[in-house]
Amino acid sequence: MPRSTRYSSDQQKATSIADQIAMARRECERQGWTVVAIFEDRERTGRNMRRPGLQTMKEAIARREVDVVVIELLDRLTRKVADALNLFDLYQFQGVDLYSVKEGQQDFFRVLLGGFGAQQYSETISVHTRRGQQGALSRGRLHTSAYGYRRRNSNTGLNREIDPDEAGVVLRIFRETAQGRSALAVAKGLNEDRIPAPKGGTWDASTIRGNRNRQEGILNNRLYIGEASVCKFGRRYHPETGAKAIFATDDDAAAAVFEGLRIVPQDLWESAQAEVAKRAQRAAGSGNPQAARRSKHLLSGLMVCGSCRAPYVKVGKAGLAAERRARVGAQTRRPCVRTGSRRASSRSSGWS
Repeated sequence: MPRSTRYSSDQQKATSIADQIAMARRECERQGWTVVAIFEDRERTGRNMRRPGLQTMKEAIARREVDVVVIELLDRLTRKVADALNLFDLYQFQGVDLYSVKEGQQDFFRVLLGGFGAQQYSETISVHTRRGQQGALSRGRLHTSAYGYRRRNSNTGLNREIDPDEAGVVLRIFRETAQGRSALAVAKGLNEDRIPAPKGGTWDASTIRGNRNRQEGILNNRLYIGEASVCKFGRRYHPETGAKAIFATDDDAAAAVFEGLRIVPQDLWESAQAEVAKRAQRAAGSGNPQAARRSKHLLSGLMVCGSCRAPYVKVGKAGLAAERRARVGAQTRRPCVRTGSRRASSRSSGWS
């Protein structure tokens, strides 16, 4: 008897998973069912049908290891009516029952109505969330964890204020960028000075450089010049692959100016942006964005680690290693401990 649980974002509590499991366990005991597996997806949207926990459950069903899938409500499985019906068809084909703690045994009609309700509720929540963000912005209540700011305990007015220590780091990043240093070089300097990254661990070039089109990354965050905005982008998920697509939502976007939150002077901001644009143009002209940031070697971009499947990157002055992401309090990068290689030089015909 497997149980499937899910909660969708860091705005919800992780205890949501524990509560769902406890509820399902009580129901299984009441029904006299034996629990053989628990499948969960933390901080995953129900619109994504490629969630690891859901995929593992489908594999267990294919191996005929379970007879009944127990859920709290249908929206714990999916937020789309089409996906709900597809899952129900799969369960029926495998001879597996779908049971909701709140609604009992599921049949086609209940899945149809439950899936419709889950999708409609999801879309309604999206509309209400955007409206709430727009209203909060107009009152100076910012829902941001941007580096350089800290929470201000106040029931009215701005709920964020500048963190002097982190603001100094932000200014350093902009000054060094304006002076022509790459994001990789800036990150290396911060790590050498043992300055903690925004979420702990070490600094990464992508944290600084980010994505200009989505205004992500420290160099693209306009809050540093006192401009706050919400509802600029929306998300869609591919119905077959589950891949996330980001798109602009200009009609919903709202912005406001809070001069008290400015960290970066306007002239420094413009100088840094000009340097970033120059580097982007150089990368586009080369036909290879990596060429503008990283030295090329004989096997650059061609080697993949057989252990962690990550691409090889240069490590130090004399070696290559695969970089994997590991969660240690926060997302940080570390070399794969199983792999390493001597570096191949692009300036010679053999191994250096």
